[in-house]
Amino acid sequence: LIYIGGWGSSASWGVGIMEVVLAYMFSRLQALKYITYRAAWACDHQKGRMVPLLTSLVKHYVPQQAKAIIDEAINIFGATVTSWIRRWKGATGTTG
Repeated sequence: LIYIGGWGSSASWGVGIMEVVLAYMFSRLQALKYITYRAAWACDHQKGRMVPLLTSLVKHYVPQQAKAIIDEAINIFGATVTSWIRRWKGATGTTG
């Protein structure tokens, strides 16, 4: 997707565009889930060439695309997400 005017510029967002962006992100996430489920099913039920291909796809493509979706969400929601993460880490005592 190409965003004209950058994130948060109200002039570049038409009515309902945020819903379109979130739906696109959700559909990408569902595709990643399907790829992961398909690879798991292949490991359980198939023997042959497709299993290494699918597991390699899951190991390489899924984390890469999940990171891209997370980065997009942080760009959209910005400080709300990062402040929530800081509060959560402080409440749980985690440092990572």
